[in-house]
Amino acid sequence: AAPSGKTSMKVEFSHDNASASGSDNAIYVYKYIAEGNAPEVQYFASNDGVDDNKTFGVVAGSTYYILVDVNSSFGSASSGYTRYRYGLLASFGTEVYELEQNNSTTTAHSITAGTTYTGGYDGSSVEDPYYYANDYFKVTASSNTMTVSLSHVSALASASDWDVYVYNSSGTQIDDFDADNGVNNQIELWLTSGASYYIQVYSPNSYTTYKYKLKIEFSTTSGSLELDTPNGTIAT
Repeated sequence: AAPSGKTSMKVEFSHDNASASGSDNAIYVYKYIAEGNAPEVQYFASNDGVDDNKTFGVVAGSTYYILVDVNSSFGSASSGYTRYRYGLLASFGTEVYELEQNNSTTTAHSITAGTTYTGGYDGSSVEDPYYYANDYFKVTASSNTMTVSLSHVSALASASDWDVYVYNSSGTQIDDFDADNGVNNQIELWLTSGASYYIQVYSPNSYTTYKYKLKIEFSTTSGSLELDTPNGTIAT
């Protein structure tokens, strides 16, 4: 189980035969909730003898299982069988990550204002759609102005592109912005204090290896505010 006070887990996979063609493995991480209910929260492949690792969010006190699917080719009797061995190391940290699975408003990760959350692509069998990073967060407004900030772990990286969408409690989109090419961005919008809102962070680039940091902050704005409902036409 994840120790008390820990919010992230790092899974490191190594090959005894470095750079060996055919030393192929798939690594799956599952969070145990109850018998028959263990959603997958991380997936990555480590092929051709190339070591790899992933860090992702966990919940302290929860139990996680790691499955290593050995896909290595062992050769034949005539050529002599090859046995590829691997090393697996799991450790825990205090970095704050988004929690999978959070691919819709129904399964959105409830977050706290003022805390920075790191996110990214968590694997084809975790994300939906499977080839794009797609994370939903839920927050309750503590005042009438919300600032949504997205920063890049890899600053100024040309392919670090993220689309951010804001929805009200009914799931209606009320705002959006882009943070592309590793350039940070943010928006400030007026809303209803006490109401719930969803923030979606989505990468338009399939299988992205880049990560983002999301932060939500609330403040109070005086005066007449535009309501957080669609008002883009005469009718609304």
